[in-house]
Amino acid sequence: MNFEEIESEVKEIHFGLGIKSEEFEKITVADKSALKNIFDSVALGPGIVVYVPIENKLHNFILNWNSNDKDRCIQEFDRFLETVSFR
Repeated sequence: MNFEEIESEVKEIHFGLGIKSEEFEKITVADKSALKNIFDSVALGPGIVVYVPIENKLHNFILNWNSNDKDRCIQEFDRFLETVSFR
């Protein structure tokens, strides 16, 4: 699965969640190419999902936060992503 396919599927899913805003960015997680999706949804609130396609699997990491903890949550999430490894 390539990044364009992932982005297209995510947008289809988000269509039903009342997405107020979203952006996509290519990043690296554990030396693997990944797609980061930052969004704000009526149904879920703000969040980040990182998609890491490896061989025939799609791994993802999800973060949702409330408005009071945004900066701290994002910092912790970024630190967590630095510890990720794939076998």
